Amino acid sequence: MNKIRIIVFLMMVSAISIAFASKPSENYNANAKETDYPVTANETENIKAAKKALDDLVRAFERESLFTFFNLINNRFNRGYLDFKDRVENDFQTFDVIRIEYFIDDIEAEGNNVSINFHWDRSWMPQMVMATAPILMQGQTQFIFEVENGKATLNDQTGAAIFGVTP
Repeated sequence: MNKIRIIVFLMMVSAISIAFASKPSENYNANAKETDYPVTANETENIKAAKKALDDLVRAFERESLFTFFNLINNRFNRGYLDFKDRVENDFQTFDVIRIEYFIDDIEAEGNNVSINFHWDRSWMPQMVMATAPILMQGQTQFIFEVENGKATLNDQTGAAIFGVTP
C-alpha cells in the first residue's frame, strides 16, 4: 500500500512540475499586472489580429510589397498617410535587402484598439554597388492598431521609426 502512495505522490509531483515548466500562454507577459490581461473575448481576438498584422507588416516590408504593406495601414494613419507612403516607397528604392527581427515586450487592449510595444533589430543593404556591409539598427517602437471586423490596421506609432526612415 505504501508503494502505491509513493507512486501516486511521485506522479502528482511530476504533473505539477510539468505544468509549471510548460510554455506560458501566447498573451502572457511576465511583467504584467493582472489588470493588464484582456478582460473580454473580443479583446483577446483583437490582440491576435494585431499580432498577426504586426507580423504581416514586417514581412511585407521585407518583401517590399507596397500593396500588401499599405493594406495593413489605416487610411486615417495619425502620422500622415501620404507622407508615410512616400517615405516607405523611398525605403524600397534605397535598399535592396531588408531584414527585421522583432520582439514583443508588452500588449494592451482596450476595446477595438491594441497597443503593441516591441523592440527590433533591422539590417538594410543599400542599392549602391560599393556597399559591402549592411546598415544595422536597433530600436524600440509602439504600434497602435485599430481592429474592425477582425482585421487590424496600423493607426499610430511612437518611438523609433521602423518603416519609412528615408526622407
